[in-house]
Amino acid sequence: EANSSKHYLQKVFDDLISHKPCPQVPRKLPFNFSLFVLGGYQKQSLDLVECFKKSTMSWERCADMHIPRSGVACVSVSLHIYVIGGRNTSMLGNVDCADVECYNPFLNVWKKCVSMTVPRSRAGTFFY
Repeated sequence: EANSSKHYLQKVFDDLISHKPCPQVPRKLPFNFSLFVLGGYQKQSLDLVECFKKSTMSWERCADMHIPRSGVACVSVSLHIYVIGGRNTSMLGNVDCADVECYNPFLNVWKKCVSMTVPRSRAGTFFY
C-alpha cells in the first residue's frame, strides 16, 4: 500500500513540475455584433455609427456620436469603443476636435470623456 501511494504521489509531482498548460475552452462571446463603422465623410463629417451583425449578416444603425467627425482614431477597451479626436468638416468650415467619447454597445449609448489637451485628426491609437 505504501508503494502504490508513493507511486501516485510521484505521478502528481511529475505532473506539477512538467508545466503542462491547462486546456482552454473557447469562449462564446455574449453578443452577436462584430464590426463597427464610426463617423466618416460624405460632403461633410458624419455622426453616424453602424454595426454589422453576424447573426443577421446585415448592417444596423446605432446611436449617433455627439458631434459629426471624420478622421477619428478608434480603440476598443473592455468591450467599449473609444472615439478620439477627428475633424468636424461642415459648410461653416473645418475644426479639429479634442473630444473623446465612449460607446457602450450593450446599452447603445455614448458618454463624453475627458477631452485631449490638443485637438487632432487622423491620429492612430492602440491599447496594451
